[in-house]
Amino acid sequence: MKQFDRRLPRDMAMKKKRVPVSARILEETNAVLAVQAKKNQMSLAELVAHVLDDYVIWLVKTLKEEEDKKKR
Repeated sequence: MKQFDRRLPRDMAMKKKRVPVSARILEETNAVLAVQAKKNQMSLAELVAHVLDDYVIWLVKTLKEEEDKKKR
């Protein structure tokens, strides 16, 4: 599995317009994220939003790389 750069909670700032999303996550995931959000003086919602943003950046990049490989 490839290693990708990820931001730490302290490197995350809310700058763009956001829309609400509802999701059910594992209790263990919630516990880890809640601790990190509190340590970095941010809400759990802010941290979850940034984690999803990072995932989408990774996903788009990965899909683009796979598409480029198919073209070769």
